Amino acid sequence: MANALLLAALEYEAKGFSIIPLKPRDKIPLIPSWTEFQVERADREQLGEWWRTWPNANIGVLTGSISGGTYVIDTDSPEAATAIKPILGDMSEVGISATGKGFHLWYWHGGEALNNKAGIRPQIDFRGDGGYVVAPPSIHSSGKHYEWVKPINGHLRPLPQEFLDLLAAGSQANAARVKFDTAAALNGIPEGGRDQAIFKLAAKLRGADVPYEVALELCEQAAANCNPPFREARRKVDQAYKYSPGHGNNSIAPPIEDPSFWPMPLTMKDFLAQKFDEHIWIWDRIIPFGEVAMLCGEPRAGKTTMALNLALAISRGVPFLKRATMRNRCLYVAIDNSPRDMKIICDQIGCTDNDDVQIHVGKIPARAIDWCLDLAVKVAAKFIVIDTLERFFERHDINKPDFAKAMYPLDLEIKKLGITPIYIHHATAKPPLGAKVGSLFMGHTTVKGMTPYYLELMRVGESRHRILSSDLRSGDNIEGIYVKLDRATGWAVKGGRLEDALMDDYKDRITEFLNQNDQASRAQIREAVEGRKQLVNMAISKLLEDGLLEKVDPLINTGKPHHPEILTLAKKLI
Repeated sequence: MANALLLAALEYEAKGFSIIPLKPRDKIPLIPSWTEFQVERADREQLGEWWRTWPNANIGVLTGSISGGTYVIDTDSPEAATAIKPILGDMSEVGISATGKGFHLWYWHGGEALNNKAGIRPQIDFRGDGGYVVAPPSIHSSGKHYEWVKPINGHLRPLPQEFLDLLAAGSQANAARVKFDTAAALNGIPEGGRDQAIFKLAAKLRGADVPYEVALELCEQAAANCNPPFREARRKVDQAYKYSPGHGNNSIAPPIEDPSFWPMPLTMKDFLAQKFDEHIWIWDRIIPFGEVAMLCGEPRAGKTTMALNLALAISRGVPFLKRATMRNRCLYVAIDNSPRDMKIICDQIGCTDNDDVQIHVGKIPARAIDWCLDLAVKVAAKFIVIDTLERFFERHDINKPDFAKAMYPLDLEIKKLGITPIYIHHATAKPPLGAKVGSLFMGHTTVKGMTPYYLELMRVGESRHRILSSDLRSGDNIEGIYVKLDRATGWAVKGGRLEDALMDDYKDRITEFLNQNDQASRAQIREAVEGRKQLVNMAISKLLEDGLLEKVDPLINTGKPHHPEILTLAKKLI
């Protein structure tokens, strides 16, 4: 099925617009820097690569001369659009798109460049050179689609002279106004001007779209530098950030609370009317795109081998454990393993030069989250293995709830970017076979709660056999499948259920016992091999059936009373 967002981006490019990808349901660019696309438009090949990497990305259209002189008046509400209409006059040939709260009015201007300008009227901004807008059919954070009310057909109407005069008058008024001294405010204000200065600083940061947390930190720093220190910085930041920019100057409507900072509940009718995208599975019915997964296992359980095998399958777009994968570039961050160990595993599972997996082995920077996100965006990886969870967040104690808080920023960003991380986590002491899924997990319960797609890999005894189980928020839970290595390919393959793993384990132990003891009766073997006696007996019979064991004297050792079976390894195994 064709990607509607990509098709729309290609259509905008054909009309001469400069396009960039934005985070899904957001306005933030997905690419580290979009400066170059203000002077040279991305070509169709670049657009295709972006939307293959981020299929749910919103569409950003750069405004100004780079897009053929396209400028946009951004109204934050229907009331604001109505208020500006007398200045705009005839609306024929004006492109109009509906946003989450208001409208974008699309115009053309062929004169000198016009820069962005915020708050030219209450709830009205202007997007010019150096700016961009979110274009249909992108999805707003509320879940609503950006839609064309009146699509762009042919030529756009020039910006009216009366509106250009309004822009110029605003610039002159701003020039005449006493400029707020940001540096002085940050250095501290003496008593008598602290309240107003801290609020103005917060309002300036809000107008510049600085995140609330950053603004709070800056304002608290400025408040601490005041003489005497100002104790109400948070209240001033809250006042500035509670409402949308431009609400305070002769407002045409009651202040509109900014839902990104001050969310309001929905009625049940509105909530039920919302439409949510179905999961897109990167590993079918096990791990979806944009969600956090964890693979937990005891030491030497084969977690790294399995995780790298899964990444390799995803990079090739081939099934893994009989479940389909969606082909994507993968990144493996191996903090706990040596380059030599990783090379051995790569050779074992058949990695090649052409596999679309990028690997980092060794130490990581102190700013692990920023580094990881930056790397994922730069290499366009959609599936990231972090091996291990403990080492990635090593400054925090996994047994305390603060560990989950340390994970939250990464969790928040990967959801926006549509990236899927899987953490590799060392298990606690081994629980008995058949124990409840989650028994292996070591750490505070909130940490497991941060990973809604949880997998456990458990060893069967001391053997090479493994059992994989899961606790998934949605999809198809894995109820204890037997995972073994295919001797020909080195890949993990589905070998049956728990009983099949136990049978293979018992067969290995029976063979090892007879290697050491030459021959023994069936009863002696059952006594020597610990486990479920019925399955041990079945394993003996299976080895006899497959010709791997034989009776010392079949005519005498019939297994009947007074004639016990005396068994030994088949000659081909000796």
